Amino acid sequence: MQGLRMDKRAGEAQLMQIWNACIDPAITAHAQPTGIVKGTLFVTVDNNVWLSEIVRWRRAEILKRIQSAVGQEVVQKISFRVG
Repeated sequence: MQGLRMDKRAGEAQLMQIWNACIDPAITAHAQPTGIVKGTLFVTVDNNVWLSEIVRWRRAEILKRIQSAVGQEVVQKISFRVG
C-alpha cells in the first residue's frame, strides 16, 4: 500500500471533499486544490481572470474557511496558480 501512496491519495480525496463543501461553488467551478506541502495548500485555477479575482478578493476568506475545517496547523497558507 505504501508503494502506491494510498494514504496520500486518500488525504487528497478528503481535501477535495472539504474544498467542495466549504468554498463557494462559483469558485470551485474554476479552482481546485492539487496538493498540500509543508502547510501550503496548492490550488490550480483555470484562467487568469479567476486567479486575479480569488487572489484579490477571496484569498483570506478561503484560507479562513479551510483552516476552520482542517485546522490552522494543517493549512498555513494557500498558493494559487493557473494550470
